Amino acid sequence: MPLPSTSDLEAILRHYLGDSIANKHLSEAARRASGGTGADCAAWARRARGRARHAGRALEPADLLREIDGSFSSAETEQDWRIAIHESGHAVVAHALGMKTEQIVLRSPGHRNAGFTLLRMSSEFTRSVVHDILAVHLAGREAEILVLGEPSVGAGTDLAYATDICTDMHCRWGLGERIAACDPTMHVRKVRTSVERDLRRASQRALEILSQHRTSLDRLARALMEQRSLDGDVVAAMIE
Repeated sequence: MPLPSTSDLEAILRHYLGDSIANKHLSEAARRASGGTGADCAAWARRARGRARHAGRALEPADLLREIDGSFSSAETEQDWRIAIHESGHAVVAHALGMKTEQIVLRSPGHRNAGFTLLRMSSEFTRSVVHDILAVHLAGREAEILVLGEPSVGAGTDLAYATDICTDMHCRWGLGERIAACDPTMHVRKVRTSVERDLRRASQRALEILSQHRTSLDRLARALMEQRSLDGDVVAAMIE
């Protein structure tokens, strides 16, 4: 079952909170809650009411926002900027390669409070499409290097996906140097060499695209820091 959309989350929060918080504040809360579930909304609403009750006052929008994403220390703000750069990197390279971004989220309760970029990719895996996908997967890491000087462990999942895809390209799909399928464990050294080479090429390609669109990358990251979640149409308008 898919996770609730932003509009779904707003309706769910309204169900649990009634009219105690104005619509405009619930819209902001729903954006920050992207990736959360109905059960998460119920818990946030319950804890927000408890926070206000403990303070001896009426429920305020800040109570709900604190329960969703907490108050941000300077260290967390610095981390958020890295996440914003990383996720914006995926979106910029995807856009340049003809893929549509559905949504970018800075911090998602449904993704262990990490960011994510939801893309619409081609369902046909040709050689060129696979190389495009590799570049997009590695774009977040390259964006961190371009803007912040070095990558972080936040690219670990992207690297794992890219490595698996590239390995399948060479060993299962006949889209690499050979057409015969092979067991990668039986050809470890050769497979590792080919995969490493292709991942480095994809990284360089992503870096070149990001360098050409550096203004869009910075603009998108700043907007993500402010809005916490951006829909695809907004992302496309900022990159073009």
